Amino acid sequence: MSAQPTVLVVDDERELADLYAMWVGEDYEVVTAYDGRSAIERVNDSIDAVLLDRHMPDITGDRVLEEIRAAGYDCWVIMVTAVDPGLDIVELDIDDYVT
Repeated sequence: MSAQPTVLVVDDERELADLYAMWVGEDYEVVTAYDGRSAIERVNDSIDAVLLDRHMPDITGDRVLEEIRAAGYDCWVIMVTAVDPGLDIVELDIDDYVT
């Protein structure tokens, strides 16, 4: 069992996901997913935080977030996206939103 927290990095742009993974990998265990479906498959009780892209072609970050919360996982979710937030983020059960 790792003493380091585990971060799930989710982004459909592989280069960006790998960059985030490399960046946080210095201090955390990292699991990477390159699409929403893989993110849903990889999230489990060992995940402490999720860096989640909001706009992905297969399953959106919003939908991945809904699945994480519906499954009862108690992890931080940080939405990481190039899209400036609208008022709709008030309704999202996220811990932070980074553009």
